Amino acid sequence: QVGDFGFYPKRMHLFYDIKPRIPLYAIDGNHEDFSTFVGLTEPTEVGKNIFYVPRGTVLELDGRTVGFMGGAASVDKEYRIQYGRHWDGRENISPIDIAKWNKSTKDKKIDIMVTHCPPQSVIQKHFDPKGLAFFGLTVTWRDTNADIIEKLWTNAGFPALFCGHMHRSVVEGPARILNINELFCL
Repeated sequence: QVGDFGFYPKRMHLFYDIKPRIPLYAIDGNHEDFSTFVGLTEPTEVGKNIFYVPRGTVLELDGRTVGFMGGAASVDKEYRIQYGRHWDGRENISPIDIAKWNKSTKDKKIDIMVTHCPPQSVIQKHFDPKGLAFFGLTVTWRDTNADIIEKLWTNAGFPALFCGHMHRSVVEGPARILNINELFCL
C-alpha cells in the first residue's frame, strides 16, 4: 500500500474490519496523523494481517528485497490549515528517515521500492506545474521529498518503484504511480 491509508487514531479500529488473506504492508503518505507512528521503528501489525511499515525499512518478501519510504509534502497544506483540517509537519521525509534507509540498504540490492512520493523526474515528465496554481502555489514549487526519492532510487540502481500521491495512474519505465483506488499485483 503506497500511503494515505488513513492512519488516524479515531479510525484505527476500522483496520480490524479488513481481513486480507495475505499480509498487507502499508506506508504513511502525507494525509495521516503522524502521532500514530511515534515510537514505531519496526513493521507493526495494526489490524489482522495489516502492517504499518516505517520509513527507511527494508524487508525480504517472497524472495525480493523491498525498500519502503513513506512521506510527501501536501500541496493543499495552506487550505488544510486555513479551514481547520488536519495537517502535520512530520509528513516530510526527515534526515533520520534517510539515515535509516541508507543503513538498511547498505550492501543490499533493492528489487522493489515502495514510496508515497514519486521521483522528481517522473513528476516533471507527467505533471504540468501550472496545475499547482489551483492550490495557490507557483509553478516553481516542488516537493523536496520527490528529490529525496529520486536520489534514493538512483542510488539503488532504478529498481521497480511503486508509489502514489499524485492521484493519477502513470507508468514511466520501472516507476508506476498508482491512482487513488488502483491495485497492482506482481
